Amino acid sequence: MALFGAGLTQYRNEASSEHNLEKNRAYNRWLADLCDTNPGRHAGVALINVDNITVTVEDVRQAK
Repeated sequence: MALFGAGLTQYRNEASSEHNLEKNRAYNRWLADLCDTNPGRHAGVALINVDNITVTVEDVRQAK
């Protein structure tokens, strides 16, 4: 079973916090690349892991 997905699907499968963090970061990179193909037409919402506030702040800054 693939644990890569968007939204609340990350909580349907048991996975470590580190795995969820890396999965979210991979998704966010993919989403940024997709949005860059046509910035006037695509907009995305990043997935943020809230298990560690320091990492959360870093990911929010990266998502901008």
